[in-house]
Amino acid sequence: MTEPDAHARRARAGGRLLSILLLALLCGTVFWIVRNVGSLAPARTGGTAPPLEAPVVYGQTALGPEPMRHLSLAALRGRVVLVDFWASWCPPCRAEMPTLKTLMTRFPRDRFTVVGAGVGEPPEDARAYAASEGLTWPVVDGQGAAAAWSVSSLPHLFLVDASGTLRGQWLGQASLETLEGAVRAALH
Repeated sequence: MTEPDAHARRARAGGRLLSILLLALLCGTVFWIVRNVGSLAPARTGGTAPPLEAPVVYGQTALGPEPMRHLSLAALRGRVVLVDFWASWCPPCRAEMPTLKTLMTRFPRDRFTVVGAGVGEPPEDARAYAASEGLTWPVVDGQGAAAAWSVSSLPHLFLVDASGTLRGQWLGQASLETLEGAVRAALH
C-alpha cells in the first residue's frame, strides 16, 4: 500500500468516527429534550404559579415587624404579587426599576407587592444594587427558582393573583400602563 492510500484510508476512518460521534451527540440531545420537555415548559397563565421559596438578600415584606430571612410565595397568599426576575448587569432590568417603584406607590401594600428575584450574579451584587436603588420590596436569591419558573431571559415578570394563580407574564421591559392594568384587574 502506498503512503497516499494509507493517508486517505486514515482520513476516511477519522471522518466516519467524527460522524458517529456527532450522531451520538445528536441522539443524546434529542433523548434529553424528550425526557425533560415537561420541566422546560413555560409557566402557564391561568395555572397555579410555580413555588418560590428563597433566601431574602435585601429588604423585607410587610408580613410583620421581624425581618424575614426566607421568603415563600405561599406566605404572600391573599396579595397580588409581581415576581420580577432580574440582574443588576442587565440594562433592561435596570431600566424597569423606576416603573416598578411607581407601581408600588399605586396600590396598598397589604394587597400588592413586588418580589425581586436576582439571578445570574452573586446575591451580594443583587443586594448592593437593590440598596443603591432604594428598592421598597424584598429581593430574593432567585437562582434556584428561575428553572421552575422557566426563566430564559431577563427581565422576566410574572403576575400572581391572591389565590396563587398566574395571571400574566412579560418577557423584557413592560410599560407602567400594562403592569398597572394587569395588577388592577388581578385585584378585582
